[in-house]
Amino acid sequence: MTKPKVKKINSGVKISGDWEDICDYSRKLELVIEKYSKDKKSIEDFNGWRPRERETEKEVAEKTAEKACMNEKQVEKDFNGTDEELEEAGENIKKSVDDLSNGCNPGKGIKDASKNIGKVIGAKSIRSIRKMEKGIYERIMLKFNPFYFDTEEFSINLEDKNGDGYVLTLNITDETLRKKIINSLKDEF
Repeated sequence: MTKPKVKKINSGVKISGDWEDICDYSRKLELVIEKYSKDKKSIEDFNGWRPRERETEKEVAEKTAEKACMNEKQVEKDFNGTDEELEEAGENIKKSVDDLSNGCNPGKGIKDASKNIGKVIGAKSIRSIRKMEKGIYERIMLKFNPFYFDTEEFSINLEDKNGDGYVLTLNITDETLRKKIINSLKDEF
């Protein structure tokens, strides 16, 4: 492991080095960001994404694609599984038929059955789209672009310099946060 080159840039910090340098420095960045950031979720997400020495580029690419894909939607959270939803839809239709036979309005049962079917279609569709989206990121987007991680407070790009090491760039949108982090790292420039 060599000593990475750390350079201050207008938007944050740029670090150049080998894989071990970048992994080690990304841990250091996490600790510095954690010290000054108010967004604990961003820190947790960055900790999950950041490269580690035991990982390969492919594993970081998978984590990048995972983070880039759409978040879980409410319909997925409400989804109880295809079999359960279809069974419940059948029960709701049966209830509406019974209501109709008894001279009652069957609308509620039909409406509930429609919701069950809608959950199946919605959840399955979103999951299929996410799977396709992840494949596009892994197989196409990340072949031509650096690995990246984005939050509202900061973003990080990780580039492979074609066998000549790696460059990790930390961009911080909030000027006050940027100054605190850069001041914390100033001895390394």
